[in-house]
Amino acid sequence: MRSGEAIFVTDELNRQNMIMPLSTLVSAIETHLDACIKAGLPAGAPSSMAHDQCRPVGWSVPHGIYIAPDKSRQVGRFWIPESEDESAQVHNLIRAFRQNYCRVQAEPHLEALEGLLAKWPGETATLWHGEASGAVAPNLAATLLPAFFSLES
Repeated sequence: MRSGEAIFVTDELNRQNMIMPLSTLVSAIETHLDACIKAGLPAGAPSSMAHDQCRPVGWSVPHGIYIAPDKSRQVGRFWIPESEDESAQVHNLIRAFRQNYCRVQAEPHLEALEGLLAKWPGETATLWHGEASGAVAPNLAATLLPAFFSLES
């Protein structure tokens, strides 16, 4: 597996005209590691092609903060698979990361979703989170929310 060191973010003015203070760079690592430990996941996050989350190319792990007189840098290491076995290993990490992300994001909405799903006579629906939390099953919306699918409305 190919790997290298990287600067993930600095406390300089970025392309979005924002400055992230040193405390934010440190907090980002601490929060991430705490969440990984609580979830039982390895530290790190998917590395994506040009920040496109739909095109993961590897795995990255923040390691610390390099402080210099001119600027502070959040540094870490990335890994890019070079074989089928390595790709499978990285994709397992990415899958676990995304499943945990969906679970954490959907958690505040589970009670409401489960209340709505109590009216569902069909098979078990899969809870899901993308830009919003939801449930997935064939004909689920048409059965539970018929007014949305009525031609009269």
